[in-house]
Amino acid sequence: MMKVLLACEDFRVGGAQIFTLNLGRELEKKYDIILYSHYSQYIDNELVRHHYPNANIICPKIYLDKYIRKIDKILHLLRIDFSIREKIVVKHIQYVVSKYQIEIIHSNMFKSDYIFTKALDKKKIPILITMHGNYETFMDNIKNNKGELINNYFFKVKEILKRIDGIVILAEKNLDVFKQRNIKILFDKYSKPVTKIYNGFNIKKPIDNDNLRSRLSIGKKETVFGMVGRGIPEKGWQTAIDACL
Repeated sequence: MMKVLLACEDFRVGGAQIFTLNLGRELEKKYDIILYSHYSQYIDNELVRHHYPNANIICPKIYLDKYIRKIDKILHLLRIDFSIREKIVVKHIQYVVSKYQIEIIHSNMFKSDYIFTKALDKKKIPILITMHGNYETFMDNIKNNKGELINNYFFKVKEILKRIDGIVILAEKNLDVFKQRNIKILFDKYSKPVTKIYNGFNIKKPIDNDNLRSRLSIGKKETVFGMVGRGIPEKGWQTAIDACL
């Protein structure tokens, strides 16, 4: 049975995290699945149980992690592109991949993509990445000089594109990042195959739809708009509200 590692920076509430859990649950029907989180303290156990009850999540156990992260934060603020924690995680990834004889890796989120491509730079193990929108977020942060800033961001994107074997998108919108000038140059140079995996989920239709409308004071002929997302502006709540006015 093929051994597959699905990586995500953490497993807190978020689209990338839920996608990774759902993908793992489905792939488990055919493959031996291991999940990898960069942080043991950033795992929402209730979220994991709901989406992938049998998940086997491996995390690096880092001695004095709290203090190492503080040092890394100072280095980052000083624009020194060096991370003690990253060095430790790279070594741990190499150990896990070797110990469990991982045959393919599917990474989610920019930081996970970069650290896995760095850890396995000299290995021939196939690496796929899924675009979830945070490449655009980090690029916008640099343009606007706000939010979390990634040192040497475009160099790191280049290193990712050089090493990976394929890109997964959830919607055509995920391709927009490759149209941005600085990344388009890299994408054209290190062209990679792109595959779409629909980010869907099974949902049971309400048994008594009319009763639900009645309880919510919604008429039978009225159109209902819905949106699902975290309560932050970046998810587009204002756009959804404006579209309904």
